[in-house]
Amino acid sequence: MRRSWALDASSRHPASKRLHKGADAQTIASYGNPAWVLGSWSPALAPLVLSGPASVTVAPGQAATLSATVAAIPDAAYQWFRNGRPIAGATGKALAFAAVRAADAGTYTIAASNASGTTTSRKVTLTVKRRGLGAARR
Repeated sequence: MRRSWALDASSRHPASKRLHKGADAQTIASYGNPAWVLGSWSPALAPLVLSGPASVTVAPGQAATLSATVAAIPDAAYQWFRNGRPIAGATGKALAFAAVRAADAGTYTIAASNASGTTTSRKVTLTVKRRGLGAARR
C-alpha cells in the first residue's frame, strides 16, 4: 500500500514562513548555531553521573581503568579520589593504571563540577589480588 503524506500548513502561524533551500540558505544555516536559535538563553545542567565507575579486581602488574559517564552543561571538570583524598593530576573522565600495584588498592570516587553544581559518584573498590593469598583491599 502506498501512502502519500502532506503537511497541512493552513493553521500555520501568520509570522511563520516556508523556507526555500536557495532563497533562505542563510536562515537554514543559522539553525546550526545554538546562539542564533536560543538567543541569550543558555541551557544549564548540573553534572549527573549516568554510569560507572565499577569496582574491579586485578592481579599486580595488570592494567585497570575506572571510568564514568557524566552529563553536564556546560561540560564538567573532574577530580578522582582514593580513600576520600584527591589524586593529584587525576582530572579526566577515566583513571587508568598501566600496571596496578598493591598500594593502588582502595575505594575510589569521581567528582564532577560545573557552574550549576557538583556531584560525586558512588564508591567503588579497586582490589589487588595477593599472589597466592586471595585479594588485598585498601
